[in-house]
Amino acid sequence: MLSHGVFGSLLAGKVEALPKLGRRIAELRPDGVTVAVDRSSAVVRSGGTLTWTDGSQEIDIPTAGAQPLDPSIDRFGYVWSSAKGVGGSIIAVKPGEDPITLAVPWAAGLRPVGIRVSPDGVRLAMLLADGDGSTVRVSGIVRDAHGRPTAVTAQGPEQLWTSGAPLDVDWSDAQHFAVLTRVGEAGKVTIGAPRQFSAESGSVAGATRLSGGGSKAFLRVLNADGRLFAGQGIGWQPQFEDVQVLAKVG
Repeated sequence: MLSHGVFGSLLAGKVEALPKLGRRIAELRPDGVTVAVDRSSAVVRSGGTLTWTDGSQEIDIPTAGAQPLDPSIDRFGYVWSSAKGVGGSIIAVKPGEDPITLAVPWAAGLRPVGIRVSPDGVRLAMLLADGDGSTVRVSGIVRDAHGRPTAVTAQGPEQLWTSGAPLDVDWSDAQHFAVLTRVGEAGKVTIGAPRQFSAESGSVAGATRLSGGGSKAFLRVLNADGRLFAGQGIGWQPQFEDVQVLAKVG
């Protein structure tokens, strides 16, 4: 998270700067941040640009449109990017190499709000508006023997439908994803998984973002006032204040 110019992890009620990366991420003035699972690199979304950094160098990441979504970094080091309202294809690129444009046929004509690759690198989840509600579709990722993505499966079946306008999505583990939707003035959290029933997990007033944190235990929600919430029982409890950016992992 980013708080008062420091990017890092919340430890004992204080944000401790992320070694090697934290200072540079803060200097890039992020609107959104995705950190690799091993914390060796990150992609910063600032305005209409995406920048990969390992703390010592930066590489521009290609985007599919003027309003890039927060990207996903898979376990093979590929950065997956799309743009708000741009369906039908997605870009995967290993920083410093040529980008790979993959067709997402089931998303043609749809308007994605969020994209996430599962922690095991096997599935692509996409959050979409669907009338008065929101839906998550999940498809498989095909790779070659070296982990290079070569295709997204032609089918992307709906795995969750929930009420409210789509706000954010993230995987909470390799099988489950969390979805944040706006219902009235609140952000409703719903937990889903491929081929399983979804379950509502409470609401947070004014919620705007969520992060799976790489593990279900680290699922967090941020509201418009910069308050960070953690799950407790069936509700959400304030954990920290003055957060400007809630990062995603992977």
